[in-house]
Amino acid sequence: EKVASQRKTFWLIGSGGGILALLLVFLFWYRKEGERKQRLVLEAKAGLEAERNRISMDLHDHLGAELTMITSQLDVQAFKVGDEALSQQLEALANQSRMANAQLRETIWSVRSTSVTAEQFLQKVREYGGRLFADGSMAFKASANGEIDLGPEMALDLFRTVQEAIHNAKKYSGGDEVVFEMGVNKGILWLTVTDDGKGFSQEDVKRGHGLDNMSNRVKRLGGSICWTGDQGTQVLIEVPV
Repeated sequence: EKVASQRKTFWLIGSGGGILALLLVFLFWYRKEGERKQRLVLEAKAGLEAERNRISMDLHDHLGAELTMITSQLDVQAFKVGDEALSQQLEALANQSRMANAQLRETIWSVRSTSVTAEQFLQKVREYGGRLFADGSMAFKASANGEIDLGPEMALDLFRTVQEAIHNAKKYSGGDEVVFEMGVNKGILWLTVTDDGKGFSQEDVKRGHGLDNMSNRVKRLGGSICWTGDQGTQVLIEVPV
């Protein structure tokens, strides 16, 4: 009986040791597998970032350079030509080329960034407003509250939407001031563009590809956009973050 008890004890010890060894092997494999997956994720992120940098450099060095050269040549021809009407047309083309180059730089900014902070987004909006209202047609103010990191795709979609709203305010409002604000509240990023102009009717909102594009961009982000226009116009964008 004593021998049988010892054998049983040895068997239990051996079984426990075997189970412990299997557990250690499993833990070792699990750790290595986790490290392998993490390494693959890091490699994928590094590859994506390298590709973003390559694309942004190609856009800047080739398309950006071509647009700059075209703008310069148009400016020179507009200065040299003797016909006043033709000179004005050339100047208009040069301004359109400059605007296209500015939009290209905005796209490069988004492509190159792995994330965009509220302050960086605000700076881009201010730069756009500075260009658009350089003629002094309207006052422009922009501010942001809170901290947030946006993915590059979300940042570009939101920027293009805000850009269109500000452009519409200048083109249609007849007001004196445009104000942009953004902030975060309970997991919702909100952005507003407000003017003190003549407002609008609901029929106006339903027309135009520009407004459709704004709605589609925001919906793609899982958010909502609405216009109110009793006194002036406000565009409100809300996106979950």
